[in-house]
Amino acid sequence: MDKSTPLLLYGSPLSNALIYRPDIDGLRAIAVLSVVLFHLGGTPLTGGFVGVDIFFVISGYLITTIILKGLQQDNFSLGHFYERRILRIFPALFTVLLATSIASAILLFPSDFKYFGETLSAAGAFGSNFIFWKESGYFEAGSLTVPLLHTWSLAVEEQFYIFFPLVIIALYKFRPGFVKPAIVLALIASFALALAAVYTNSMAALFYLLPTRAWELLVGAVLATSIIPSARAILVANLCGVAGLALIAYAALGYNEDTIFPGPAALAPTIGAALIIYSGMSGDSWSRRILGTKVPVFFGKISYSLYLWHWPLIVFFTYAAPVELSGLWRAGILIFCIGISVLSWRYIEQPARNSALWSRRKLFLVSFMISLCFIGTGALIAKKEGFPDRFSDEVKRMNSVTVGESFPIIEDSPNKDYSGSYNYKIGDPKARPSFLVWGDSHAQAAAPGIDLAARKLGKSGYVLGVHSCIPSYLDVEIAIDDCNEVNKGVGEFLRKHDEIKTVILIGRWSNHHKFYAKKYKLGKTRSPTLLRDTLDNLFTELEKQGRQVVFMTEMPHASVEHVPLYLTRATYYGSDRDFTYDLKPHKELQERITPIVDYLSSRHKFRIVDPVPVFCPQGRCPMEKDGQALYSDSNHITTQGSKFYRDMYLPLLEP
Repeated sequence: MDKSTPLLLYGSPLSNALIYRPDIDGLRAIAVLSVVLFHLGGTPLTGGFVGVDIFFVISGYLITTIILKGLQQDNFSLGHFYERRILRIFPALFTVLLATSIASAILLFPSDFKYFGETLSAAGAFGSNFIFWKESGYFEAGSLTVPLLHTWSLAVEEQFYIFFPLVIIALYKFRPGFVKPAIVLALIASFALALAAVYTNSMAALFYLLPTRAWELLVGAVLATSIIPSARAILVANLCGVAGLALIAYAALGYNEDTIFPGPAALAPTIGAALIIYSGMSGDSWSRRILGTKVPVFFGKISYSLYLWHWPLIVFFTYAAPVELSGLWRAGILIFCIGISVLSWRYIEQPARNSALWSRRKLFLVSFMISLCFIGTGALIAKKEGFPDRFSDEVKRMNSVTVGESFPIIEDSPNKDYSGSYNYKIGDPKARPSFLVWGDSHAQAAAPGIDLAARKLGKSGYVLGVHSCIPSYLDVEIAIDDCNEVNKGVGEFLRKHDEIKTVILIGRWSNHHKFYAKKYKLGKTRSPTLLRDTLDNLFTELEKQGRQVVFMTEMPHASVEHVPLYLTRATYYGSDRDFTYDLKPHKELQERITPIVDYLSSRHKFRIVDPVPVFCPQGRCPMEKDGQALYSDSNHITTQGSKFYRDMYLPLLEP
């Protein structure tokens, strides 16, 4: 194909490609309302996060349309393309970043404000997805303290906008006939990467990074070519529209935070969005008429502003609210979000998009300088530890929490190179090591207290493991990339160290039960069986080595998701709150693990140590002691808490 050969969009010449389609605004409405209602909670849209995937398809479709039309008509300008993207994205984004920075400085407590600074710098550099890939989880309770969490998707799109046009321009210049096949091949390659990420359990990379998300944008890009001819029969177009809406509804209503996502699960919303766009190409399909009505189009027009504003507002309302948000509160927040989004669209987006105030060069320069300001401001906030002197000493003490502690590194540990792994030597430095603590992040959290207990008894030992990873001699791959490798390293370490007589197993066992169910899509019966068999194999192997096994049951789970925030907020606002919680929910949670422990007890000889009698002596458990939080979230004991309850760990080390 030479450059004079027309590339077809909508099944018609490119000259007609950018005719406004109200139904795409209607599709944007579905996307943004799904996300907003999911974040507000209290609705059936447990999978509303798929709205982001719908946005990706729309963006890929429209951007590719613009690029191919310009190339075909020989008037595409990369500078003009980036200028339009800047005018479309930056004014509202910069306004939200500024407003969020001011609100965060007023509302956020030091540790959260420090992290806000880090995310502000990342957002200013269009790299939010990288910081959340490394440090955060989208569905975690802690995400409710991160006002800029939602900017990860903007970063993915911005990165796509930077690289995709360059590739298409180069291909069109040197191999114009390869443009369409290249888009398809890139889609396949990106989807293959997503499948590989699922297989290797690289869930954070799968969720946040462009290489594993690009295929969703490229689904839209494929629609912007003549690869798939438009539906000539209105019946076909209508069926595609209905199928598309059904797929989106299936995902939005059927998915939840336990769904392995994106990966194959993202096919439903992306194909659904693509089918709706495709259906509208006929010009008079049912979906095009419905989505092109006033209400969907209205929400579609404000969708960008609504997406930008809704999450910071939800975070700030939740952060400062004296009570749990009721349905009435949520409705009020939704109305407020819509109101401010209308103002943002009318007085920021629209004037900026139609502005000819600055030259292109000046626009680029000013945008760059503003981005640098946000990067610098965020770096300063992080460097100053969130400016803690804004608050009283009591508030600062309650808000300051750490998990684990710095201990001497085990020099011959095979796991030293794995990020996030634990390789400590603890206890009396004069004593010969005699025990190994093996476990997930709960083992790391317990290490300071075990260290003090060991020193009291004149003993020393090691701490090995990695977060979210069950101790095992089997390949389990249920939580993180390096789980198997770290466990193999622990096994190798044990074989080299005969002086280790006792192996202490610590973990969030009820969560590993959940990991199995999530990873392998198992039912309530099969999941605990797999967990049971994994531990059974581990106990057998340790017995063969002549090791004594000590199994520590779980720390009680607090009744609130973010204990430091709960305590700090109560302290700051002077709320009269009970800083203890009832043990009953924890006991109910452990009912799924008790049969497994009973089964293991019938087959193996080992000691069981329960922290509850020491930590919750009267049936109620504390969340703070001496003005300091005992939890870093809902289940990890803090460094200070672990030390406070040193005696809780003494039974682990006693003969």
